[in-house]
Amino acid sequence: MHDVKLEVEMTYVISVPQLLTRQSLTGIKWMRGTIQITDTNVWLPSENCFEIIPFKSIEMIGRNLTGLVRNQILKSSKYSNHLVIDYKKGSMFGTGDITSTIILAGRVENVRKIKNYLVTLLGFTVDTAFGKLEPDETRLLCLLATGINDADILFPIFDRNRVLLKHAFMVLKKRKLVDDYASPTPIGLEYVEQLKGKGEGNLGMDIDKAFENTARLWNKVDMIKSTARMVKVRWVYEDSILVGRVAIDALWRFIPIADVKSLVIEERKLGAVLLSVSTKDDISIYIEPAEKSTVNVLQIALNQNEELQIRILACMYVGINKNKIFAYTLNIPQNLIDAQLEHMMNKGLIDSDNILLVKGIKTIKDANLNLPFE
Repeated sequence: MHDVKLEVEMTYVISVPQLLTRQSLTGIKWMRGTIQITDTNVWLPSENCFEIIPFKSIEMIGRNLTGLVRNQILKSSKYSNHLVIDYKKGSMFGTGDITSTIILAGRVENVRKIKNYLVTLLGFTVDTAFGKLEPDETRLLCLLATGINDADILFPIFDRNRVLLKHAFMVLKKRKLVDDYASPTPIGLEYVEQLKGKGEGNLGMDIDKAFENTARLWNKVDMIKSTARMVKVRWVYEDSILVGRVAIDALWRFIPIADVKSLVIEERKLGAVLLSVSTKDDISIYIEPAEKSTVNVLQIALNQNEELQIRILACMYVGINKNKIFAYTLNIPQNLIDAQLEHMMNKGLIDSDNILLVKGIKTIKDANLNLPFE
C-alpha cells in the first residue's frame, strides 16, 4: 500500500449485503482497526489481509438506515455515530456486480472526517445528504417507480405545469435516478426504498398507497379556497405536507419569522399568485390570498430589508394592530416598535388604535406596492 492520505481508527463491518442493512444486522461480525485511505482506494484490515474498496466502485455515501438497524449498530459497536458506504463488488455467482455495504462506527469527529474526505475526492454525487430532492422530484420518482410515465396522467398531478414536470424529470435524470426512458435506475429504486422508512413490505403496494394519498391530498387542496379574510396555506417539509386556511391577521402564528431565509412571489395556474416563504430549516410555506395585492403586502411586511415604517403600515393593511404582534411579525424589539408607532401617530399616518389613516394609505401607495386603491 502506498501514499496513505488519511488514517482513522474505527469499528466496522465489511461486505454486508445491502438488503440486510434495510432489515437487520444480527449475526454480523464487527471488527476494530485503522482505516486507511489512499488516492484511489479505501483499505480496511480484515483477518490476516486487507479489504480494498476502489473509489470507482463506491456508489453512495451516507445512506439512511432503519431505526432497528441503527439500534443494532449502537448495541454492537457502542457508537451512535456511523457512516454507510455502498459499493459494487463482483458477484460470487456468474458475472456482473452486486451492491454491498460497509458500515463504519466511531467518534463523531472521525466519522465526519472520513465522510468529508471521501466526498471531497469523489464529488457530491455520492453523498445522499447533498441536494435532497424537492417534493415534486420525489413525487415524480415514486410515480415512475410504479410504471406511471404517461405525460397525460402526470400532467394534472403537477398542477398542469409542463415546465415543473420537465424540470423534475431533468433533475432525476441528471442525478442518474432515472434513465432516458424515464425508468428508475438501481440507485433511483434504492432512493424510493429509503422513502418507505421501514425497509419491509411490497414496494409496489406501498408506492401505490402513497400515490393514492398524494392524489387525495391534491384534490383537497383544490377544494380549499381563499377568501377576503382567509388565505390558503401549504406548509411543506421534505415529504410532509399540511394544507389549510388561515386568517390573514393570524398568519404570523404559522410562520417562524426569525428563521425566514427568502421570500419569492410566484405565479401559478389560472393567474393565481402566491408568496413562497423558505426558512433556514428547509421548510417551505406557500401563502395564496384571494387578492393579489395581499401577496405584495405580506412580502413587504416580512422583508427585513424594507423600511420599518412601511413594514408596519403593511401589517396594518392586513389587519394587525397589536404592538406585541408587530414586534414578532417584524422580528424587531418591542421598544423600537413602540417608538416608531408614536412617531407615525404624530405624523398622522395612523390613529391611537393603530388603524391606517388616509395619509398612511397614501404612504403605502407612494411606496408602489401595486395595491388596489379606490
